Amino acid sequence: MKTTLLVALCIVQSMSLFSMENDSNSYHSLDGSVYTEEQCKEIHELFKESYNLQPDKIRSSMKSFRSKGIKLIYSVSNETGNTLLHLLLENNNPEAASALLMYISRLFQSELILPHKNNQGKTVLQLASEKKYTECIRYLKSLEKELNRKANITQSITKQKHTISIRKRLLSLFTISVLGYLGLRMYKSTITKKELATS
Repeated sequence: MKTTLLVALCIVQSMSLFSMENDSNSYHSLDGSVYTEEQCKEIHELFKESYNLQPDKIRSSMKSFRSKGIKLIYSVSNETGNTLLHLLLENNNPEAASALLMYISRLFQSELILPHKNNQGKTVLQLASEKKYTECIRYLKSLEKELNRKANITQSITKQKHTISIRKRLLSLFTISVLGYLGLRMYKSTITKKELATS
């Protein structure tokens, strides 16, 4: 009985790996980039190795992908909506996930990753929280805080621009009104002078 279950499990795993290998085009970039079939195969290999990816290899892997035209490898998701970070956390590789988060935080490009949910509706922060990976949670919360700070600054600048725009409009309306009023006064005084001169 145990042998049958083990064989069945091996068949299922090999079938899922086979379907993944044949579905190497189902990678989507969160920033809208489009990848060639060759690039998709490279991404597929990295995703397949996510359970075994060493933290000290993260930076060299990222640089390698950048040199191949895949600038934001960490913003690519597979057919299940998982990014590399999702997979590192799901495959119990928090050390590599922390190293990747450190790399992302240095580039200030977390706005694509943090809000992204996989097909199960989970963000990387939710996954890290479920697995209780404290270092990853700390990094993610820090990135989230920085992202919120940037959003608040952008919102504040937008409000200031809007206020300045309203003030400029009011000033131009006031100027037009004053000029109109002065023009009308001059016109009336000219008419009055003409009337006095004719009488």
